[in-house]
Amino acid sequence: MEIAGVLVGFVQCFLAPLSRQFKYLKNSKKDAEALLCSTEELIGRENDIKLQIDRAVNHIGKKSNSEVQIWLKNVERVRNEMNSIEKVLHEKARCVKGCFPNCHSRLKFAKHVEKIKNEKLPSLAKLKELRVLDLSYTYIRVLPKDIGSLTNLRRLDLSYTEKLQRFPGKVIPKLQHLENLSMFKSRCRWWSESAEMQRGACLAEIVNFRRLTNLGISFKDLNSLTSYVTSKHWKVLRSYHLGIGLLSRFVPISKGSFSVEIQGCNLVSDSSLIVLPENTLQLALQGCHDITRLSKLPCISNLSELKDCYISRCNKMECIALAEENILPCLDRLVLRKLSNLTALCDGVAGRSFAGLKVLHIHSCNGLKNLFSHRLLQQIQTLEEIEVWNSILIEEIVKDEENSTITLPRLRRLYFFSVPELRNIYNGVLICNSLTTIDIYDCQKLKKLPLSGGDLPLNLQHIKGSKKWWDALEWDNEGAQILLQPFFAEADLEKDDAELVGDRDKDRDDDDDDAEEDDDSDDDTFETAR
Repeated sequence: MEIAGVLVGFVQCFLAPLSRQFKYLKNSKKDAEALLCSTEELIGRENDIKLQIDRAVNHIGKKSNSEVQIWLKNVERVRNEMNSIEKVLHEKARCVKGCFPNCHSRLKFAKHVEKIKNEKLPSLAKLKELRVLDLSYTYIRVLPKDIGSLTNLRRLDLSYTEKLQRFPGKVIPKLQHLENLSMFKSRCRWWSESAEMQRGACLAEIVNFRRLTNLGISFKDLNSLTSYVTSKHWKVLRSYHLGIGLLSRFVPISKGSFSVEIQGCNLVSDSSLIVLPENTLQLALQGCHDITRLSKLPCISNLSELKDCYISRCNKMECIALAEENILPCLDRLVLRKLSNLTALCDGVAGRSFAGLKVLHIHSCNGLKNLFSHRLLQQIQTLEEIEVWNSILIEEIVKDEENSTITLPRLRRLYFFSVPELRNIYNGVLICNSLTTIDIYDCQKLKKLPLSGGDLPLNLQHIKGSKKWWDALEWDNEGAQILLQPFFAEADLEKDDAELVGDRDKDRDDDDDDAEEDDDSDDDTFETAR
């Protein structure tokens, strides 16, 4: 009796929505779409239902009867019939990629639409049950006026909508179930004040909407960002990405984190005081030309949880911190790129600054002559990776006149590309028992490796470079050369050059972003250019 009751319940669960829809099939395309959605909902739940039936059968110790098996075969038949209807509907809706629910009844509309030709969407008023609206990477300029009728919408994705000018006003309060609003690197900007003249929404609509759990938006100016941060709305979110400016496509910022990206703003000379969320995990600064030291950022001391920091094209940046300052004790990853005036990571020996640093990347910082002092490096015992690219003045990685021994127990990777003046990694001996790879490209003046035969890393996988460079290396003893020779791998120039060309193309694209920013500097959407 128990298994019979379970099966009856399952049969009712399957047939109830299906029977409601079949009687409407002959009426119109609208009814056909509704039938398809319900059928897809049934199919999406099929595996879950099968699993529950199996559990019930195992609990009772009997096999399901033939009627149940026949019924499941009928579900398969329904699936095949619905496929033909789906094809018809797909041809009718060319600007989207379907409207079908997943196994949790989350009806999806325009899932991952690629390069939609239409800059204006048709009406959405009839899609009352829509749960997910994904318009990312599309060319839309405006959203339909009736988007507010999607009262069951849970997620709205407008990421990378580079032509979207505004978000319609008074819409968010109508989306009563909206949990995820993603406008990650969209052109649309949010203002702290009413934007009636722009016929768009203002920031108050987001601040007063407390159902959101995931948010990705960009602001018109620092005042708007500060207005949002001081509202404390971010405290209720599971993730956020907050941005200002025409954001680069290549900043290594992820969507599912607590991240802030600031482009082209005066951070210390403006009359407004910048404020950032205290739980920020990722911070990217680009083209902020008034700041000479990261520690001058007024709110930086409050970012005790910051894990990733990316700084690019801040032309007046001279160093990250002073010796007496203790900032960013939990920082894992620091990327410094195209900082033409940077002369040091730390002016002096930092206290707890960078104490947890794991990854350091230096790209095209042409004012640097070395990266670390001996004392500073000794304090960064967590360091795992050092990468240096296209920095023409760097002569040594570690500056030290004592030639003493430095132990870096977690260092795994050394990578140097096009550092033409690099003569030494370190004059003394580096003990790096975890070191796995050493890659040296276009560093012809580097004549020594800071490794001795007695301290050969047990996990070493390869030392890669040109054979000409390897043959010209100088050794303090022949034993080290003999031990390291098996680990040398001549660079695969064709493969490696392709990778390097890809990175240079990325830099050129980023330069194009800068040019694009200059073209848009007069746009009233932005208060400052990058």
